[in-house]
Formats: sequence, structure tokens, C-alpha cells
Amino acid sequence: CLKQREVVGSSAAKSRPYADPVTDVPTADDDLQGSEEVAVPTGQFSGKKSKAVAKSGDLDQYDILQSMGIPESDIPKFVDPSFWLKYFPPLAVQDLKRMGAAIDWRRSFLTTDFNPHYDAFVRWQFRKLREQYLAEGQREAIFSVVTNQPCADHDRASGEGVMPQEYSLIKLRALETPQAWQQGAGVNLGARDVFLVAATLRPETMYGQTNC
Repeated sequence: CLKQREVVGSSAAKSRPYADPVTDVPTADDDLQGSEEVAVPTGQFSGKKSKAVAKSGDLDQYDILQSMGIPESDIPKFVDPSFWLKYFPPLAVQDLKRMGAAIDWRRSFLTTDFNPHYDAFVRWQFRKLREQYLAEGQREAIFSVVTNQPCADHDRASGEGVMPQEYSLIKLRALETPQAWQQGAGVNLGARDVFLVAATLRPETMYGQTNC
């Protein structure tokens, strides 16, 4: 916002040579000029910097907040998600007023679970949708084992553009069961069928193979 751009040049922000995330954001032309296309095999992923990295100018969150002129004593407070909601909205209101925006601020409110009334409305709405239209387990998504929730494409600092892949498992029945397999399995396989399972991204290439 305007207030933040004015304080970028303060002594606190100049303690180290930071890029200004407001003015030094890479453009589409810069991205094309500074990158090379790399040929990779089918099924693998290759990409340039993620949007999160490109927008930040390779700065971490602490450096970005410091370059915005936020006092160093306040930066650790941003670990609490609710502090963002307390810190930035008043600055946004101040800048919009300075721009002359005609806004009835009596109608403003936060649209997160920080606002229990709005949160209750959203929960009620999704319960209604779930009863009639929504089903679980019908959409594939990248899942984060760290945060224990689905991880959207733009939420990742790396791996942007990677989507779920479908592997086909092909069971190959063994015509003979060597004695070593019996010992390695730790059980008596007897006359039971034994299968080797191969995983592939291209099951159509498996038809007619005899040398698996």
C-alpha cells in the first residue's frame, strides 16, 4: 500500500541491501529472457521459479516485512496469523481514504474465522452444500503431511505445477516359485499363485511384453 511504499527507504529497511518487492518484481519479459527451456522425459516435471519465489524476489518472509518498513520488534508477532488481520487492515483503510475512495466503512468486516459471525455463516453454507451437492474423496489433490491438509498449487514454495499422477499396477503371475522366494517370504506359499506387481505411467506399453 502507499504507506508501506513511503517507508521502504527508512534506516531500518536499509540495514542490509534488500531488493524492493514493490518495484523489483520480475516481469514476464524478464522471466523469458532469464530462463531456458529444459527437455525432460515424459512423466517428470520441470519448471522455473514458482510464483511465490518470483514475487518475493528471493527474499524470505522476514526480509520482505523488514523491507516494507515494519519495525523489527513487530516482525516476530506475524507468526500469529491473527496479527496480520490486526496490522494491515487499518493501513489499507488509511491509504484508501487518502486516495479518496468513497467507502462506507461501517459495512466492513473480516471474512475469516477471526470473525465468529461470518465464520458461522460460511460453516452453515458448506454444511447445506455438502448435504446436497458435495462428496468427499472425488477430487485428487496434493496433500501436505506437514500441515495435514491439502496443499494448493500457489501454497507451495517449490513444486508448483506438480499435479497428482495416476500409476497403473500390473500383476505378473510367476509361473514358478523358487525355493528362495519361499524362504524370503517367511511363509509357506505352497500352491498359491505368486504375483510380481509392476507400476507404470504408460500401461499401454505393457501389452504383449514377454520379457518382464
